Amino acid sequence: MTTHEVGREMVQLCSTGRSLDAFDSLYSKEVVSIQSDGTDGPAPYTKGLEDVRGLSVSWFESYDLHSEKATGPFLGPRDDQFIALIEIDASSKETGERSQSSLVVLYTVADGKIVREELFSHMP
Repeated sequence: MTTHEVGREMVQLCSTGRSLDAFDSLYSKEVVSIQSDGTDGPAPYTKGLEDVRGLSVSWFESYDLHSEKATGPFLGPRDDQFIALIEIDASSKETGERSQSSLVVLYTVADGKIVREELFSHMP
């Protein structure tokens, strides 16, 4: 798959509530995930498909997802990267508090698989 094809598939899966399915078809076994934690320190770094998948599974275990919308892919000057904007409406299972959040994710693709994702959180 080309970078654009991977990007279109990722956006489609996220927009139809099937973002976890992306791990089965779009991610490399050696994927690296760098996720913003809202602090000024170094972002948490996770490597390996099962550990990166575990981050998402853990999130879904903690939140009830009301909606997820992805926009993109946005292609840039490098032919191995795309960006997706992901908007999430969810409630904490622990507190019931409902919130909306936005993520910009920069994906890097090699050999038709996502090898790196960098998540940028909107911090109002």
